[in-house]
Amino acid sequence: MKNRKILVFIIMALLVYPLFFFRDLTPDNELKYISIVTEALDKGNIFAFYNHGIPYADKPPLYFWIIMMVKNIMGSYSVPAIGIFSLLPALLILIVMSRWSSSVLDEGDQTLASGMLFTTAIFLGGGLVLRMDMLMTLFIVLALFSFYRCYTETGKSWEPYLVWVWIFLALFTKGPLGILIPLVSIVVFLATEKKLSKINQYLPIWGFLMVVGMAATWLALVYLEGGKDYLYNLTVKQTVGRGVNSFKHNRPFYYYFTGFLVNFLPWSLFYASTFFLGIKNRKNAGVLEKFFRTVVISTFVLLSIISSKLEIYLLPVYPFVTFLSMIQFRRLAKEKYWKWCTALPGLLLVLMFPGVLVAAFLDKLPFAGNVVFYSGMILISLLGVYSLLNAIKGDFKKSSWGIIGGMLFLIFSISLTMDDLNNEIGLRVLAEKGNNLMAETREGSYYAFNFEKAENMDVYLNEPVINIRDINILKRVSGDKNMVLFVRKKDIKRNQKLKSFLSNFNKFEIGSNCVYQVSLPD
Repeated sequence: MKNRKILVFIIMALLVYPLFFFRDLTPDNELKYISIVTEALDKGNIFAFYNHGIPYADKPPLYFWIIMMVKNIMGSYSVPAIGIFSLLPALLILIVMSRWSSSVLDEGDQTLASGMLFTTAIFLGGGLVLRMDMLMTLFIVLALFSFYRCYTETGKSWEPYLVWVWIFLALFTKGPLGILIPLVSIVVFLATEKKLSKINQYLPIWGFLMVVGMAATWLALVYLEGGKDYLYNLTVKQTVGRGVNSFKHNRPFYYYFTGFLVNFLPWSLFYASTFFLGIKNRKNAGVLEKFFRTVVISTFVLLSIISSKLEIYLLPVYPFVTFLSMIQFRRLAKEKYWKWCTALPGLLLVLMFPGVLVAAFLDKLPFAGNVVFYSGMILISLLGVYSLLNAIKGDFKKSSWGIIGGMLFLIFSISLTMDDLNNEIGLRVLAEKGNNLMAETREGSYYAFNFEKAENMDVYLNEPVINIRDINILKRVSGDKNMVLFVRKKDIKRNQKLKSFLSNFNKFEIGSNCVYQVSLPD
């Protein structure tokens, strides 16, 4: 049975991993991270990082070191190689959570919960982007797992110190949330169990001092390489500055609650119904269920209090939401509630192929579908039919596996169409066109207008892209030198002066952007 579970994990990974081979880097974060690492390698920095000369103290160094390692081993910034450090932590989380819940869930329930977690929207997305969030989530899960083993006296004598090691690695991966989430969860749980006085038994002071020593060493090296201002940015601006009246991603307290139904798709109804029914019938809840519920509630509240919010920040709570739901499903065993939780997602999968056909007929598909793609869409709709029929019969598990299969094949099918979608999600094709135009331009330079993300195309162009925000400056610069200019279509549409100025130059459209060949008169 264990071999079957591992086989399921491998199949799930194989269905989504091809996406890394075909898709472009997203400009918001992925391309920026590569640009930051390129600059660090050029300057020889390993503790203080910069983005086009501007200090980038937003993140600790561990994930950047991983990208550096891939570059040194592979000779390039291989997306499939870097992607392993998102997908592999996701799979390790499934393994840890399955093992952790083995005392209350059988192998079938562990595997089903793992499939649900893996296909939950934000968790699946977190495993398929080049970000450090999934790696931090793994370390947080391991920290809480080690604590629980100490609490239930099933761990080794040295495991309380291991809790601190995992916490430091979480801190070293993403920052303060790596400390706050596990510590707040542990303290709240011990307080509710009236065992807060024993906290030193589970979180020994010597372990804390060990973390303080490692953090102090890291910060000292940051100071030596980046100076006082960089250290202040890292320790104060990126903590207090994001926690209270954040200068970045400032959202209201209720932000995560309003996005629940979308972010936890396709299992939102199942998670919500099991959670509230579990609280209503919490009298017979076991220790593990109580702990998972504490982690979920305390993390939701903690992240809601912090003013800087993004959907991906909530990623550490997802493993506990899913496995808590499965534990409550097994304990409550009220099939009449659960079967309808899969009916709606199953219906949406059924409509997938007809919807794609209608979109193709109306010429609204953003890509040219091939036979393999349409075959995948048919399979997804058939899995939706399978899910819907089993939901009607009241077989929740079979219905759920239909949805899991449909979600995985959806990602696999999208992977096969990425060549057409890359124009919309990334800047590589735009950069390649700009490079071709530069080959035809005498002594030119790369510029962008009001297009900050274009600066990171230096990864593709091996030359800087200078971003200009004022139309008058753009006109003045264009009068002195030849340029290849990158502009967003929306800026051309809303800026008539820009539109008029560019009307005399060669224009090439790539997705939602344009590249212009701006040449001086002969």
